[in-house]
Amino acid sequence: MIYNRTVASSVYLSGADVILIDVQLSRKNLTERTKTFALFLAVVMLALLLLSQASKANAASSSSSTKPTASQLLARLAPNRGLNRACSAFRENEPLCTFGAKPNVLLWGDSFAMQLGLGLKSGAHPIHFVQQTLSVCSPIFDIAPQNANGGVPFAKKCIAENNNVYDWLKRHTNIKYVILGSHWINALATHGTIYKLGGQIGHFSQFAFDQFAITLRKIESLGVKPVVVTETPTNGEDHGACVTKALLAGTATTACAFAHSSDTEIKINTKVAKAAQAAGASVFWLENLLCSKTICDATRGDVILYRDSHHLTMEASVYLGEKFDLGQKLILAAKKRL
Repeated sequence: MIYNRTVASSVYLSGADVILIDVQLSRKNLTERTKTFALFLAVVMLALLLLSQASKANAASSSSSTKPTASQLLARLAPNRGLNRACSAFRENEPLCTFGAKPNVLLWGDSFAMQLGLGLKSGAHPIHFVQQTLSVCSPIFDIAPQNANGGVPFAKKCIAENNNVYDWLKRHTNIKYVILGSHWINALATHGTIYKLGGQIGHFSQFAFDQFAITLRKIESLGVKPVVVTETPTNGEDHGACVTKALLAGTATTACAFAHSSDTEIKINTKVAKAAQAAGASVFWLENLLCSKTICDATRGDVILYRDSHHLTMEASVYLGEKFDLGQKLILAAKKRL
């Protein structure tokens, strides 16, 4: 039998890896053995090429799922200062501590207020606000928490800073809402001691709660609506460290979640809410965004929620703003009490 046609076998691949295997088979110049060998060679080369491509795909997949480094996680768990670290002390009309052209909200308190800042400016309907915050300084007039790092000098500074904020608030009639955030368990002397204006240091829980009510009523006397944000839920464990350990080990971060029933802050949050409402203020329960009826999350998807046992990460604040429109939820809570 005579074959007059030419048989061609060609393989084309995309990208830089292009192989053209052109085996010319003709009855005139190839024996059957030569044709068989040429076809075999083409098949081998095609198989090698496919293995190479699979190896590259696996390498790319492995690279995309590479575990984060310790330094990357450390950066993600950096202190959450809100708009700017400059807002950690009172500065009259500081641009770095203002978001929006016409702010009508004041964010006031300690690091538990700072952690809300990025959330207030994120989401579909960010609010315009001024941040006035100082770590360990609760937004309550004439008292200050005591700790080994601050002592009496810091307590006096805290009281002076709060008076400056109130004077600023009286002069800025554009402010209609004040969001107050704090580590209330320290602020209200249910855990540790406080400094009273005049020099006394002790466990003055009832006095602290009385000052809390006075503060809220003084804000309201200016025609401004206060909104008290409850403490971040926790069971006392370092949730940020738990998530970091899991991510470095490549294990599931869901193990860092904790039972809602184990929240150690529920007692103080309930007392704060009751006192705030009795004084005419609104209350916003932060745990409603972080917990279900049974579980409080330490992560949501790729978002790390906690940087330690109590504080939110910067990415968590942004997440709460984008997912729940945090600022608008707080304003809505205030309006419900009007």
